[in-house]
Amino acid sequence: DSALLISSGPAYLGQGLKTSLRVQGVSFQKIKSSPSYPVSTIYDSDVFFDRIVIQDSVGTGARGLVLGNRSYITVDRSHFQDNDITNQGLGLLWASNSELNVRNSTFSNNTGGGVLFHTEGRGSVFYSTFAGNINYNVVVAISAHSPTIISNNLFTDTDNAASVYVHRDEEGGSSVHNNLFYESVGGFVNGRRLHGNVSTL
Repeated sequence: DSALLISSGPAYLGQGLKTSLRVQGVSFQKIKSSPSYPVSTIYDSDVFFDRIVIQDSVGTGARGLVLGNRSYITVDRSHFQDNDITNQGLGLLWASNSELNVRNSTFSNNTGGGVLFHTEGRGSVFYSTFAGNINYNVVVAISAHSPTIISNNLFTDTDNAASVYVHRDEEGGSSVHNNLFYESVGGFVNGRRLHGNVSTL
């Protein structure tokens, strides 16, 4: 099970209400679970993660650490370091039928991806640093929902894949601009071609 399960009950939803929660200054260390999302699963809720730390955690079954479903999630001033969702993972943070906005955060030395906009997922990644990670740092998958904005971030020392992947079917609803790709194996993949290490797209 997840260390933090957040959900709105049927009676609450029936009144047109949602659970609203601010998680501030919390550290999740060495959390491990399979097959669920070990750190947090969020359903039908509005959640603000402020200055959290997720470190040395493992998610081998779900290949992710946090899942948002039918939710609105903000991550600000947070740190994700030395986590492992296997080199086949696509996101420490999953947005599925949810809006996920990440800003002012760092993702470093993680095995597996950083942020995944999955089925009906949408949102943004601003002013964040991705360094020394294995696999894509930000993924906009097929069937994600627009708009998705990836802007003013630093991607460096990415291993094994391009830093950002946008599926070609989602190009029209995605914006990737004003990012710095520095000393990464790959730069930006839009589903058809790899763009080199360029400072602005």
